[in-house]
Amino acid sequence: MKLFGSNQSFFDQERKRVEKLIKTPLLELVLEYLPHLQLTVQEQDDCWEIIAIKLNDIQFKEKIKQNIKDMEELPTLSGAFVKELFFTIMKEFQKAVYYFNMENKIYRAEIANPHSQQSTMFFAFQLPVKDAYTERDDIICCELFYLKALDVETKAKLAKERFYNNVKNGVDFTKQELERTKVDSDSGRLNEALEELKRLHKKIENLDRENKRLMELNQSLLEDMNRH
Repeated sequence: MKLFGSNQSFFDQERKRVEKLIKTPLLELVLEYLPHLQLTVQEQDDCWEIIAIKLNDIQFKEKIKQNIKDMEELPTLSGAFVKELFFTIMKEFQKAVYYFNMENKIYRAEIANPHSQQSTMFFAFQLPVKDAYTERDDIICCELFYLKALDVETKAKLAKERFYNNVKNGVDFTKQELERTKVDSDSGRLNEALEELKRLHKKIENLDRENKRLMELNQSLLEDMNRH
């Protein structure tokens, strides 16, 4: 299989076909896993890879129904590619919201930001209304649009709950957190230093082996020269 994105010419030729095939399942999977809202970069990357694998399975099933002889030409999607494609889809959706609302005379002034420098009517036109859409892709995009701050809201909610519990129970949170942070910092730095020592040790071992190999090669060449 060809790795999608590794060959630019192949990428250009196949992109539109692949986008059409995977757009809806991609949006469905993003709604299920919310990869862009995970708390760490590693968790985000892992989720994108999960989605890529599932989309590759969808491609495989579709291709095998059509022509099993062409399986070698089936591109393998990467997590980075499906991530980039998702954000492109969302960007295009958001750009189209204003014109869609204008065309369909959809007003949402009641939820517009009263502190905005823009008029409430103009602000309202920027917001998608899920009930106005009929296509599943648009409905999912609308749902994802309003979930874009879910990670921030969740963090804020957890922080509030922790704060209330600490106040209620009379816990000196900052002192405990400071001590725990110091320990975690020391432990983290120690582990990082140990890992770096391991990497250096391995590098030295590799250099030592290479040096021995070159010395042996040099000795062999000298012996050959002496024979002649």
